[in-house]
Amino acid sequence: MGASAVPSQTLKSGRRVTGKIKAFVDAWAGPAKFNLSEAARLAGYGNPRRRGHELAKKYGDLLEAAKVEALKALKMSADEAEQGVADIARDPTHRDRIKALEMFLKMHGKLSDKLQVTVDRATLNKQLDELISTMAAARTAQLAEPKLQEPGLQDGDAPPNKVEAPN
Repeated sequence: MGASAVPSQTLKSGRRVTGKIKAFVDAWAGPAKFNLSEAARLAGYGNPRRRGHELAKKYGDLLEAAKVEALKALKMSADEAEQGVADIARDPTHRDRIKALEMFLKMHGKLSDKLQVTVDRATLNKQLDELISTMAAARTAQLAEPKLQEPGLQDGDAPPNKVEAPN
């Protein structure tokens, strides 16, 4: 993390911040990744699980200030992120070059995962009406066609059963 996240050597309550407490807070906001037990262990406290929670109750204000500072250090502006992606995209040897190019194009609206469809209701309704009319005309023509009959049958006769049952 670099500089200490502990703001001062004396708290508002008048309690003095010792080197060990400072080490606990710095470890919590740094290598322990906000894990109280791990921070207590790294700072050299015995029984780190119990001590970590005790110290958090007693020095919660220090931990909160350290968290704010740690998170500030992690922030990246949109311009920095874009520059990082561009650097990867320009490096022909980088293994994530294709992903970076894709991300860069998406950032600039040149590529999208979603298909955008714009529909004009009037045009759509007109096309649907034309389709329905065409289908209705085809059905009318189909019903108007004379039915073909098998030779030797008269209207109303059923065709003979062509499959004979075995004896």
